[in-house]
Amino acid sequence: METTTIIYIVVAAIIGAAIAYFLAPKGGNSKELEEKDALLAEKEKENQAALKQKEALISEAKEQASANKKTADQMKEKYNSLLSETDKKIETLNKQLKDALQGNVDPEVIKSMGDSSKYQAEIKKLKEEIEDLEDDIDDQKSKLRKRENELNKTISDKEAENKKLAQEITEAKKELEIKAEELNTKMQALDFVKEVLTADVISDKAMQSLYENVDDIASYVQMDVRDTIIGAGFELNAEWENYFLKEGLYKWVVTTKKSWIANKTTIAFVGEFSAGKTSIVNRILSQDQPGIALLPTSTKATTAIPTYISGGVKTNYAFFTPDNQLKNLSETTFKRISKEVLGQVEGISELIKYFVMTYKNPNLDKLSILDTPGFNSNDPDDANRTIEVINECDALFWVFDVNTGTVNKSSIDTIKGNLHKPLYVVINKVDTKPSSEVDKVQRLIEQTLANNGIKVEQYIRFSSKESLNNIMVPINNIKNKNSNALDDYIGNLKDNISVHVRACEDEMKKCSNQYNDAEKISIKCDKIFNQQMSKMADACNEAASIPHFEEHLFRKDGYEMSISQYSRLQDLMNWVTTENIQDFNKIVQNQKTAREDAQLTYSALCDAKQSLKQMTECSDGLNKLLKRIGR
Repeated sequence: METTTIIYIVVAAIIGAAIAYFLAPKGGNSKELEEKDALLAEKEKENQAALKQKEALISEAKEQASANKKTADQMKEKYNSLLSETDKKIETLNKQLKDALQGNVDPEVIKSMGDSSKYQAEIKKLKEEIEDLEDDIDDQKSKLRKRENELNKTISDKEAENKKLAQEITEAKKELEIKAEELNTKMQALDFVKEVLTADVISDKAMQSLYENVDDIASYVQMDVRDTIIGAGFELNAEWENYFLKEGLYKWVVTTKKSWIANKTTIAFVGEFSAGKTSIVNRILSQDQPGIALLPTSTKATTAIPTYISGGVKTNYAFFTPDNQLKNLSETTFKRISKEVLGQVEGISELIKYFVMTYKNPNLDKLSILDTPGFNSNDPDDANRTIEVINECDALFWVFDVNTGTVNKSSIDTIKGNLHKPLYVVINKVDTKPSSEVDKVQRLIEQTLANNGIKVEQYIRFSSKESLNNIMVPINNIKNKNSNALDDYIGNLKDNISVHVRACEDEMKKCSNQYNDAEKISIKCDKIFNQQMSKMADACNEAASIPHFEEHLFRKDGYEMSISQYSRLQDLMNWVTTENIQDFNKIVQNQKTAREDAQLTYSALCDAKQSLKQMTECSDGLNKLLKRIGR
């Protein structure tokens, strides 16, 4: 088999294999992919038919060429044989002619000379046959060249067609790969959304207990504390209610439930791609100690959604929802998330606020790190998600690659307009440039930020060769403002309840004093009443004793009095019926008023005691609930 034929067969086999590979299913059974498969299959059939036709033509041409060559070889052999025989006869004739000229004439020679015309005729005939044969050979060669030209044109056309087909196959392959990738991305996005929508709330007992206790405290504040204060007669203004019952309480509840930041210093890292952010985070996580586990996953997912890295008893992946629930997420799903996958999900911010990744690391007992997509993202949703979660942190570390040395304008605008936390600037990879060049980069960054009114707490030069203390000292000096804010709310709530308790105590003392004063007045009125009653009794007794019984001999016995006694009796009766009655009415009215005042003040005192009791019990109840969460 000729080399050309082998090459065509091999090319056909390769093209067929390529078509079979690219037409192999790559996920999905869409109509568009089926149409592509059918088209490519038809192209393959046409190509195979063309190759078979080409092989037939090549075979036919080669057979014809072989036959022509065989005929030409036979004629050439015959020609050479006749030529050799003729040469011998010519040599013989030349010798005989020479002898004849010398007078040596042989009768046989004369006879042979008589046959020379015959030989000449044979030679002429032979030459004509040779010429005809040569013409036939030329004609066959011409036909063969024409056939070869036609065959070459056919081959060239087929090669062009195959080239076009190969290009179409390549383009189809690329299109299929793009479609397959898009389909794969969409499938991953659908799987991701499905898992997010069906995710379970964290079932960890400690977490559930924390959530329940925090909710109990919130409910207690909103109902018991509020009702007790109002029941004690205090008015609650809008500012009080907004802080203690709404925004302040809500923030406290949400933050306290976030065990990954509660009672921890929380720092956020932002920076453009390849700024060296991950290497810094890993050094902080390991503290340059061998055997300390670093990030157990790639940071692929954080290209679109902020991710907290915090300490825990085991490796766990979760996401925090906009309605403040922490839900489980599988490690597989977390690791395969990319910006391309999330880009297929509209409204991702309505599903996820940020990721929470915990794993066992003693260096994260008091520290929580927020890894972010950065402010330089072209997607506004990325920036919005980042802004909200960053303001939960105590400080922001902005990482710059010293080899870039520029400040992204969109990042400046975002920080200037939304960030309310201390800002630290980390100039990373300083070991890749001379110190003088690093100085220039730092001055440029300082000037740019200063011109935009952005305050920087500290500029930190860092690299893989720099001491870890360069960045750990500033981190350790950061105050945990989240914990302070939480403590401030609880402290303010306790102080406010204490203020109301003291007010109830003061009210009780005041009511007690008022009651004692009213009771004294009432006792005094009773005493005056008794004195007046005693005076009236004395007057009545005296009046009753004035008429005295007298016995007479000559007249009837009876009660008698002297004129002076009668006058005394009249005075006594006038006093009893006039002055005494008036005084008595006043005394009785005063006594009634005193008793009513005493009753009112006693009732107020009882209310004050009850309010004090309720406020004290309210304070004790809150303290008991707070003890459940270690506060």
